Amino acid sequence: MCVIIAKKIYDKLNDEKRFALFKFRDRGYNPSYEIKSYNYKNISVLYLKDKKSQWIEGINDKGIAIVSAALDNHSDSSIGNTNKPNENFKKYLKKVNIRNSQILKMALRQTSIDDALKVLVDSKFIGNTFLTDGYKLYSLEIALPQSKLLQYQEDEEISSNVDFKTFLVKVMQNLDEKDFTVSVKDESNKNLLVKTNHSIDKKDLGYVKGQNGYESSINRRKIVYNILKNINLNIEDTLHLLHTLGDPSLNKNPELLPLRCKEKTLLSKKEKEKLGITDYYTTDLLAFYRTNMYIMPLHSKIVNLDSMKLIQKETDCHLIILKPNALKETIIQIKNHKEAL
Repeated sequence: MCVIIAKKIYDKLNDEKRFALFKFRDRGYNPSYEIKSYNYKNISVLYLKDKKSQWIEGINDKGIAIVSAALDNHSDSSIGNTNKPNENFKKYLKKVNIRNSQILKMALRQTSIDDALKVLVDSKFIGNTFLTDGYKLYSLEIALPQSKLLQYQEDEEISSNVDFKTFLVKVMQNLDEKDFTVSVKDESNKNLLVKTNHSIDKKDLGYVKGQNGYESSINRRKIVYNILKNINLNIEDTLHLLHTLGDPSLNKNPELLPLRCKEKTLLSKKEKEKLGITDYYTTDLLAFYRTNMYIMPLHSKIVNLDSMKLIQKETDCHLIILKPNALKETIIQIKNHKEAL
């Protein structure tokens, strides 16, 4: 449950505009990350890895960057009566993340954006995804439609009382390439694109109307787009602006804010049900621009960066800037963290 953004940023150094990618990353836990940097032939790759889920996102020294938001959310909903994932389903989710991370790493080893695109499409990289090299921008929507899932359910004559998670594992083990819906659009002529957890170009992917999560997906996208559409800031100031988008004045329901504060998870059960509050909150703000990775940890830690020891002792928020093949850290202190939340 995330928000991803592609926006052209004015590059003073070269007197031109380049695409930057941003992301509000939401989790139901405080992530522990590792930063990985390595060389592959003549390419330097840098990526952030969630140690628990195996999710990664990254950039290479050619400026090729990828961010993604979930687009198979219906896989987590309960068609049957099971709400808690069983062990098989937990293993399945981890395998999906490992599969996606392997595909993403292959894409980041490419020297051209079109070669990276081919890897993502041919390998069926699942998600709402932006791919850029700063000049070109591709928007991808790839997932298993909910209708296809229901078709499998009918074909298998699954009863309404089935353990849905076990059923889903069986479905995913029997998927064919033709089962996936794939949309690829060249959006290089746009100045701003925002996506969340519902499809824009295709139907029946991610959250659909009437489903829990749909209202939040629609509203978060709308708020971010309306705020950024007439804004022309540098990369750091844009991140500072995004950091304020947990302000209750934008929407009284904290579930519908782009930056979801963790405090919403402490509301009473009655209030949660009334507002449709989930246990997901924004753990990080991420950005990729030129060949830099920008990380603003809100409720997370990076285990292999010395700067985290300093950051965790302070109440203010910090922006960490990293480059491929050089874990040299630049840290910018951001005041008024609590006020922004």
